[in-house]
Amino acid sequence: MKSVLLGNGINIQFGGKAYTNDFIIKRILFNASVKRYNPLFGGLISGKEIERIFKAFVDIANKTLNGDYDQVENADVLEAIKDFKNRYNAPILKYYEIMLEDWFLLIKLFFIKNLDIKDKWESVKKDLN
Repeated sequence: MKSVLLGNGINIQFGGKAYTNDFIIKRILFNASVKRYNPLFGGLISGKEIERIFKAFVDIANKTLNGDYDQVENADVLEAIKDFKNRYNAPILKYYEIMLEDWFLLIKLFFIKNLDIKDKWESVKKDLN
């Protein structure tokens, strides 16, 4: 059997900007602003709060680029920070300039920097099994 794997690059090539990172993130925030996600979280977090969270990660991204997280003791995280710095120029001005795959690093750095909730990281990364 022969197979072809089509990914986001094909979507962007033939589907236009609707499949680019910035449009995906903008759609997430639009859906949050019209309260589409409110039922998913059972009232624990609102669309406005989702929007604030996304926009706040710009600050974490810029702090990462400025070296604020260079003292992290975890070698894997340090390698991810190095990779992040190699791919971005400071300052990042808009939330949609951050690639989706980098949001996970920024979330991890948020937990590292906020020691009062650092122990919650294990709960955040657990799978549903």
